[in-house]
Amino acid sequence: MSEILNNPHDYAEGNIFMKDLPWKNSFDGSLLVAQLSHFDCGGIAISACLSHKVGDGGSMARFMYDWAKVTRNPNRIPRPQFIGDTFFPTPNGPLVAPLIDSKLEKCVHKKFHFSASKLQGLRTKIAAEAGVKNPTRGEVVSALLFKCATKAASKINNTSFRPSKLVNYVDIRPMTTPPLSRNFIGNLLNITCTSAINDEEMKLPRLVREFRKEFELVFKKDPVEHNALILKLLETMESPYAIDEFDTYFCSNMCKFSGYSIDFGWGKPERVCAPMGPFKNFFILSADQSVDGVEAMVTLEEQHMLAFEFDEDLLEFASPISSF
Repeated sequence: MSEILNNPHDYAEGNIFMKDLPWKNSFDGSLLVAQLSHFDCGGIAISACLSHKVGDGGSMARFMYDWAKVTRNPNRIPRPQFIGDTFFPTPNGPLVAPLIDSKLEKCVHKKFHFSASKLQGLRTKIAAEAGVKNPTRGEVVSALLFKCATKAASKINNTSFRPSKLVNYVDIRPMTTPPLSRNFIGNLLNITCTSAINDEEMKLPRLVREFRKEFELVFKKDPVEHNALILKLLETMESPYAIDEFDTYFCSNMCKFSGYSIDFGWGKPERVCAPMGPFKNFFILSADQSVDGVEAMVTLEEQHMLAFEFDEDLLEFASPISSF
């Protein structure tokens, strides 16, 4: 087990998941796959993949929580609610997931840790400059990652700032009227998109203000216009790497679904990680073991990562995790 814990993420993931399993373009395969790995030392690893035909990351987290509860007490019966077309009717029949190409530019994954104390310092600094009350950890971390990634791209390409945009995926369960239960299973997502066309617009206070404005616009949608939501999501999924005048980055914030709180009956996990797909310019945020800090998984083109991981603005608040 120490070989898994002490080696880079790609090594660990390759031993726990079949290659590309979470991202296979199979419409006839299993909707859910789980794997239990035993180690000679007595340790175990549990991995699971849920098809997006069933639900999103929040749905996957709910499944893991419920599974763990049942193992501790078989009498506790989970009550997931598969809302399907009864709540959000699709406009033209079943939606077809876009094909995912795993042969993109050569990318690398790196993980960075933002401790609770460093996060508080970053939040306090941005709040004072941005005039935003209580900026969230997701807002400040995604803003910093976005800024540093665009700086790295400009440095490696030896160019001036290229217009860039950050797409944030937003869980809409708490945004409907009334709010949806966490037991609701499905692809309950919306997106926000924040753009910057010059260096001045990449300043952290401005980015956080724009994130908050975009989020509030999504939050005020009452009721959720599902047809528009579906079309917007499909457009994002089908052409995230289309060549246009903007470089596009993506962020998924899973901090509210801490895997470190999942207990199958033998204690909380030593490590929790999400498999990284074949997507460049992608950030996944999750809570650390303390729950108050943030672990950020970053996927960039290999050359861009060389500049990104040594960015002084990043390292002021984040520490690289060499083995995860």
